[in-house]
Amino acid sequence: MLGQLWSFAERFAPRVISAFLLLLLAYFAAPEAVGIYNYGILLYTLFQAVTDAPFRQVIFFTVSSRKGMRFLRRYRVLVAILGFSGILLGIVGLWLFLDVNHPEQVVSLLPIAFAPAFTAWGLRGVGLLQAAGKWKTLAAGQAIAAVSSLVVALPVLYITQSPLGCSMGLLTTEMVFAFWCWRQGRSAISNQVEIPKDSRRISSLYAKMAGYSGLAWTQGQADRVLIGAFSGAANLGIFSMATALARSLGDALASSSANVLRSELGTLADPAEAHRRASKVLNRGTFLALAGVWLSVLMTETIVTWVLGQEWQTALSIVPLLSLSVIPSIFSWSSAVLHVARRSASRALIAPIIGILFAFPIAWLSGSNLYAAAGVVLLRELSLSCVAYLLIGRTAPWRSYGYGMLAVVGSVAVMVVTGLVQIGEIFPG
Repeated sequence: MLGQLWSFAERFAPRVISAFLLLLLAYFAAPEAVGIYNYGILLYTLFQAVTDAPFRQVIFFTVSSRKGMRFLRRYRVLVAILGFSGILLGIVGLWLFLDVNHPEQVVSLLPIAFAPAFTAWGLRGVGLLQAAGKWKTLAAGQAIAAVSSLVVALPVLYITQSPLGCSMGLLTTEMVFAFWCWRQGRSAISNQVEIPKDSRRISSLYAKMAGYSGLAWTQGQADRVLIGAFSGAANLGIFSMATALARSLGDALASSSANVLRSELGTLADPAEAHRRASKVLNRGTFLALAGVWLSVLMTETIVTWVLGQEWQTALSIVPLLSLSVIPSIFSWSSAVLHVARRSASRALIAPIIGILFAFPIAWLSGSNLYAAAGVVLLRELSLSCVAYLLIGRTAPWRSYGYGMLAVVGSVAVMVVTGLVQIGEIFPG
């Protein structure tokens, strides 16, 4: 349990700082500025989806053999170059084609283009520390990086009142955390994973996981892209603010549960033991996610509502509904780890392909009824978690999944009774 809490702290620190800076940006600037920054985040999360996220699925293999290390060295150079070039090209595209009142604010996204180089630099250290189960060390690094990003971002954000402060905060976080992992990783020695026979398995598994992560990113972000295209940057800013408030805490829990599950399973050969460990991790993750949902709702209903006021009331009203989507996400994110452990990584691709189809009704509804759009987001996450576990089959930890669904149903009931969720808003008329 303690390791999972430290893993959560490691994942939560950058997310809470990012959400806090986004909150300040919303306070100082118009929704359009928040929307512009979220276009930059879309570019960066796409980079992470096709590079960093799949690499974490094979990270134990790359740090445990010479062939794996050669793969890692080539990967780091390629990611640093392509990451910078791709994000820079995306920013130029936004400058040329994005229809906003203040196009000069697009330039403030430029620091994000340098982040991939630092992310790639710190990967070996991250892998060694995760394989050794040093979650507390990783959490300490993220805490230091988070504080450093605030030191840099806050004055920039106050002076410019533009997305530049948030962009500098993101770059500082990646820079400091990479340096921390590089230093700490040199002394971390992991004997917890067996050495793969050759690097072809690493390359093949990485390619499959890159496809899965790319599809998962498309599933998670396509609705934002379509909202921006159909409804404009201002509406995108409102939806993105609600999502950040609702899911920052929960996404950290989902990510940390997947990381701990990956470490627990490793190359474990005994299916019964793997099932027991998976159930244990996911039961804890469900409990923490449920606590995270209500903490997010409580903070939104008190502190955030007081800070932002009526201008952001539409965004704040859908936070409770969006926050519930975190619980099924715990199981969706962990399903990829379970597929890798069962040597059925290709099956992980199916669920996000289905999820992409939900982006169109979400974007369509957002133009007239954000409440209904949030309801479809929750429906999507519930559907995808169910599909993912059906693809795993009888060996999936179904009892843990049942506990998660009970948590969702119970929370919906409480929210409806207390007035946090208005059924009439989801189904008007």
